[in-house]
Amino acid sequence: MLSLQKHYSLTMDQLIDALKKEAIYFPPEETVRRFLDLGERRYYPAKSYIIAPETLNDSLYLTMVGTIRVGWFDSQKENTFGFGSTGTFFLSPRSFMGREKAHYFLETCTECAMMAWSKATVMQVLEDEPLLAKWLFFLCISQFYGAEMKSYVIKGTAKNRYDTLVNGSGREQMKHMAKRPDILKLVSSKVLASYLGVSPSYLSNIRKESLKGGADKESQGISVKARKPRASNVAKAATANGAINGAKTTSANGANIGATKEERLATVLRYLSATPPLSFQAIAEVTGYGLRSIKRYSAELQASGAISRSGATRSGHWIVNAPKPESSGEM
Repeated sequence: MLSLQKHYSLTMDQLIDALKKEAIYFPPEETVRRFLDLGERRYYPAKSYIIAPETLNDSLYLTMVGTIRVGWFDSQKENTFGFGSTGTFFLSPRSFMGREKAHYFLETCTECAMMAWSKATVMQVLEDEPLLAKWLFFLCISQFYGAEMKSYVIKGTAKNRYDTLVNGSGREQMKHMAKRPDILKLVSSKVLASYLGVSPSYLSNIRKESLKGGADKESQGISVKARKPRASNVAKAATANGAINGAKTTSANGANIGATKEERLATVLRYLSATPPLSFQAIAEVTGYGLRSIKRYSAELQASGAISRSGATRSGHWIVNAPKPESSGEM
């Protein structure tokens, strides 16, 4: 912690430079420095709450050094809304405006140095410093813009969202990520998965899939060797494909990895209805889809009435009730 406190004395100029990039308006520098002098310096270890969920905290925070994340819990599921680093302001709107317990939490991803102002101090500054009030207003608009851009750019399937986040595919790379390229290297896979709205295991599959195409080898600095499917399963798949009209197998493992969810459901349905039918493990190896994904797809097919199970788990068989599955939404 002492190393971080020492680093603080060296970052004020960098902090001012970072703040200048956060909004299209910046007041006279001396005005901002007066405001910063009113802040209380606080230091937090990694993975600790700055604003804990379900607590009353109406302070305003500014990140000086380190990486933070904003998230919330939904029925015990952890979600990540966004990240921040040097120059990022944050407060709990529920606590600041309504004196209610915070729903969003603010947590450190790394060791962090922060500044904090009480609500009373902020309200007094807004009254005494009109140029500062104007700046804080533009900062708010800038953060709203970032939130809207996130939903506008990071969309589509989980794979699409990951590629946009890592490689900047689609429109322009998200501007707040372009300014903070180290965030993806500093946060855990669990946190990144909660940001993308997928499970950590599914994120791992996405990363492996991207690495097969060389999409993010440079950004991740790792290589993944694709598992070779069993020869017996490849033979079964070849037999199945001979009996299935229109089945797609175009990846290294023989599957259309980049297919939409509807196409993946159709692929799983075709293999389950093949003669002889493939097991979940065989379908996973042949298609390259995760075993959990295969089980989830089969459950969705059952729920939609496209297939039903007859007999015991090991000795039974699938009955196809519809030629094509219905897709209820994205993954």
